[in-house]
Amino acid sequence: MRRIRTVNKFLMFLYGVLALCITVFIFGLLFIPSQSQQFENTISNCSGQKIQDVANLPQLPIVYFGGSTTFAPLNKPVDKPGMIATIQKAHPQFLLEYVDPAKHGETPGSGTGIKWLIKRDRNLSFAQSSRPLNDKEIEDANRIRMKLKQQEIAYDIIAIYVNPQLIEQGLQGLSLAQVRDIFTRNIKNWKDVGGPDVKIAPFRRNSADSGTVDFFKKNVMKKQEFGSNVAPIGQKREPEEQITTLAIRKVASTPGGISFATASEVINQEMIRILPIAKEDTPTKFVSPCAEKNCKAVDTNLIAKQSYPTEFYRKLYVIIKQDGGQDEKAGEAYANMLKSCEGKQLVKQAGFVPL
Repeated sequence: MRRIRTVNKFLMFLYGVLALCITVFIFGLLFIPSQSQQFENTISNCSGQKIQDVANLPQLPIVYFGGSTTFAPLNKPVDKPGMIATIQKAHPQFLLEYVDPAKHGETPGSGTGIKWLIKRDRNLSFAQSSRPLNDKEIEDANRIRMKLKQQEIAYDIIAIYVNPQLIEQGLQGLSLAQVRDIFTRNIKNWKDVGGPDVKIAPFRRNSADSGTVDFFKKNVMKKQEFGSNVAPIGQKREPEEQITTLAIRKVASTPGGISFATASEVINQEMIRILPIAKEDTPTKFVSPCAEKNCKAVDTNLIAKQSYPTEFYRKLYVIIKQDGGQDEKAGEAYANMLKSCEGKQLVKQAGFVPL
């Protein structure tokens, strides 16, 4: 009899533990925010933080900056709505000016901006980068006793875009492995990936200083070399907007054309189509980086939902000289403006995912 009572007590204890676990699980589902909700909270919970609240501005007549072309949607001229215009209105004395490498015979990109910053060239106060500092850049900075800080600002999503006829002729999307095989020339015809019997014509930016090309090669292609059929687009002295426009036109006018770019640069383009991409472990579950069918905006919830291949998104940085002087103040102030509540809204509107 005593043994039965002991067993009953033990069973009641187990039932109690099970009930507690179920209660905690249900509580978690109901009250713990999802990743998507947590992302929205990074914006909605920054009450009162406006660009005009950022203090400790530098005493510089003009703040020169340069670097990654991925930041182009945030670098619209002051006469157009956007980040620069908002900063200028909030802080009229904080005059920002982008230094175009093409005007100095150099290639636009993260590498050029960081190089100029380290060499104290073109009077740059800070640089924008679509990749972390590499070992050589860190060594170059250490050699002259310069300390560099890389401030994370946002996530950027890479998009694959193609000639519209491919979509009209049945192409639905590509898996990560298929993208890799196309740009290494292991797949040469669209019929091998569900498209029409058309030769694949891949394009890329012609730049060793491009953070986007460097990122794509390391993360998407797993450090493999581009195939011999991948045609480079753009010349050293051409401005970035011309290179991007040229690449879009080249893909649009070439049957079988395909290329890649930061999604914010190729959305809302009627000449091309942005292609849905599938993860490696779900090769037929294609996900578009667009917020809606017409692709007028980037889906900034992709990262929170973890539905798009992680190999296609990366962090964006502001590279700051930690010299204790006016340049450091300029870099810190700019980064703080982007990370303010108002700044995060503008970053999101530009097609990025604020951190």
